[in-house]
Amino acid sequence: MVTRIRAVLVALAVMTAATSARADVVLTWNELTVKTLISQGQNGFAQARFAAIVQLAVFEAVNAITGDYQPYIGIAAPAGASPEAAAATAAYRMLKTYFPLAPDIDLAYANSLAGIPDGPPKTDGILTGEAAAAALIPLATALASDQADDPLTAASSGGSSDPRQPQLSVAATVLYVADVEQLYAAMNDPANEGAAITLAPGTYVLSVNDAAGIARPNAGRLELQRDMSLYGVTGDRSAVVIDATGLPASSFGVPFGRTAPVRIGRGSNTIEWLTVQGNPAAAAGIATELPGTASTWIRVAHVISGGSSRGVDVRNVGAANAGRRIDAEIVDNEFFGPTQVIGMAEGIRVANFVGANGGVIVATLSGNRIHGFQLGCIVANNQSSNALVQVRSSGDRFFANALACLIAGGLSTSTTTGVANSNSTIFEAHGSQFVDNTAPIPGVAPGGILVVGGRSTIQPNLTSYNTVSVALWGSKVSGNLGVNFEAFGALEDALSGIAGTNNHVTIALHGVSKQIDVSATASLPVDPTGTNTVTVIR
Repeated sequence: MVTRIRAVLVALAVMTAATSARADVVLTWNELTVKTLISQGQNGFAQARFAAIVQLAVFEAVNAITGDYQPYIGIAAPAGASPEAAAATAAYRMLKTYFPLAPDIDLAYANSLAGIPDGPPKTDGILTGEAAAAALIPLATALASDQADDPLTAASSGGSSDPRQPQLSVAATVLYVADVEQLYAAMNDPANEGAAITLAPGTYVLSVNDAAGIARPNAGRLELQRDMSLYGVTGDRSAVVIDATGLPASSFGVPFGRTAPVRIGRGSNTIEWLTVQGNPAAAAGIATELPGTASTWIRVAHVISGGSSRGVDVRNVGAANAGRRIDAEIVDNEFFGPTQVIGMAEGIRVANFVGANGGVIVATLSGNRIHGFQLGCIVANNQSSNALVQVRSSGDRFFANALACLIAGGLSTSTTTGVANSNSTIFEAHGSQFVDNTAPIPGVAPGGILVVGGRSTIQPNLTSYNTVSVALWGSKVSGNLGVNFEAFGALEDALSGIAGTNNHVTIALHGVSKQIDVSATASLPVDPTGTNTVTVIR
C-alpha cells in the first residue's frame, strides 16, 4: 500500500507541472495542508500521513479528469470538469472534515474557487473533488486518534474511550433548577447564554401555558440558548424526567414541519443524564435544527428518549441551515419507539434535509441502544444537494426495529422539487450490532442494513452523482427479517424509471464482518447507461 501511495504522489508532482494554474492550486493547498497540520498540533509522523492522504485525494480528483495515470482507487468525473476546482475541493474537504476549527481553510477555498470561471466545468470539478474526498476519508479515519484536543473540550476522565465533552467548570454560569417554572425561566433568558443548567431529581412537566394561563415562549418547548448545557443526575438517567406528553400537537409545528420538545443547535449544546418522555406528535425527543450559528457542536449522552417519532434528530433542515456544519456526539443513550407512528419512526436520524444544500454533519455514535422503530437509524441527504454526512458507529446496538439502518447518498421522497444530487455519505461501524430486527411495524420493508447511492421513492431522475462509502469492522448483521444487508447503486421505488445516474456505493468489510453476505444491485430498475454501481470489498 505504501509503495502505491508513493507512486501516486510522484505522479501528483508531475501533474502540477501540467498547467501553471493547476500547479498554483496544488501548491497553495500543499502549503495550507502543512500549515494546518502544524497549527492543529499534529506530530511529525501524523503530519506525514495526513499530508499523504490529502495529496492522494487531490491526485484522484485531478486524475479522474485528465486520465494521465493509473488511479489508486478510481472515481468517475464528468467530461470537461475543471481540474483546478477538483484539486481545491478535494484538499479542502479532507482538511475540513478532520480539522473543522483550523483557521484559513474556508477563506483559501473561497479564493481558489473565485479564480475559476463559473459554469459547468467549475461545478463538475467541485463534484469530482467531493467524490475523491469521500472515497479517501475512510483511509484517513484511522489517523483521527492522533489529533490534538479540541480547545473547547476536555478529555473524558478515567481513561475512557468516550468522545470528549465540555467541562462543567468552564461554563460561564451554573444554574441549579428545582422545578419546571425555574427551568423555563432559565431556558428562555438570553442572558443565560453559555450557562450550564443542572436539574434536581424530579419530573418536569412541559405545558403550553403557565399556571396563570399565559402562553409560554416557543409553545412550551425547551430551546437551549447558545452554548447552553442541560444536566440531570450523573449516574441515574431516570432521576430527572422531562415530560412532553401533555403538549398539544401544535407545540411541535414549525415552518418546515415538525420539531421536538427539546431543541438544540446554537453554538455548543450538551444534554446529559436525563429522560425525555416524548410525544407521538413530535418529530423527536431531541432535535438539533435550531438556526443562528454557522456551525454547532452537540452532545447527547446517557439519555433515555422515547415516545416520539425519533429518539434524536441530528439534522440540518431547509435554507436556514444550508451550509451549516453539525458535529455531534451521541453516546450511551437508549432510544425506544412510539406506540403511535406519525410519519416515519426512526431511532436516530442524521440528515441534511429538504433544502439544506451544502450542509455537513459529522456524527460519532457510541454505545447506544435503539429499538422499536421503523428504522433504527437513517443516514442520508434527503432532498438536499452538495451535502456531506459522515457517521462513525462504535458498539451501538440496533435491534427489534423493522429495518436496522438505511444509509443513502441522495434520497428524494418528493416530486421534481425534491432533488438530491452530488452528495456524499460515509458510514463506519466498529463492533456495532444490527441484529434481530424483526418488529412487525408497517410502512417499511424489513431487514438489516440497506445502502443506496441514489434513491427516489416517487418519480425517476431526481438523484444523481451521489457517493456512499460504508465500512464495517467486527460488526454483526444477522437475524433480521428480510435481507440482512442489501445495497443499490440506484433505486427508484415506483419502478417507473431509474432514480438517476452516476450514483456509486462502496462497501468494505473487515475482520469478522467479511462473513456478511451482501445482496448488491447496480440499479433497480436497470440503468441502460450502466453508470450506477455497487462495489463490495472484502
